[in-house]
Amino acid sequence: MKYLPFLLLLISCIPDPKGEQYIDSKLQPYFDTFYAEAEKLGVELPTKDVLAYFEEFDGYRAWTYWNERIIRMRVDPEIHDWESYSLEVEATIFHELGHGYLNRHHLEYTSVPVESLMTIPHGGRSGWIDGSMREYYLNELFGDKIETNK
Repeated sequence: MKYLPFLLLLISCIPDPKGEQYIDSKLQPYFDTFYAEAEKLGVELPTKDVLAYFEEFDGYRAWTYWNERIIRMRVDPEIHDWESYSLEVEATIFHELGHGYLNRHHLEYTSVPVESLMTIPHGGRSGWIDGSMREYYLNELFGDKIETNK
């Protein structure tokens, strides 16, 4: 409790996000598509500083740290050859951006077909990849952020 004034002072000195972005050029098309889908659905995304890059690590396809100011995404370069656009990678990146921009958390696997791209371990990748449920998953992902009067 005696450190509370110091913590409040420290937090007040953290600058607001400026929307600065460093996104690896091979990841940029996925971010652009996410931004375009949000705009189509009338979803205004919060301004955040974004850092997205490749890093080899075990156990995950991608990993994201986020808070109200920043999104930091690491993507395993081994999940794709990166020469062409992949709907499977798109599903992974959209899942991670669901954390970062929409403050969505993981959901438990409860049924088939999977109800959400935020469900782990597989999300809605199969229905996303073949295109059969992509629109459904987009609407579910953006959820209550979609303007209802469109």
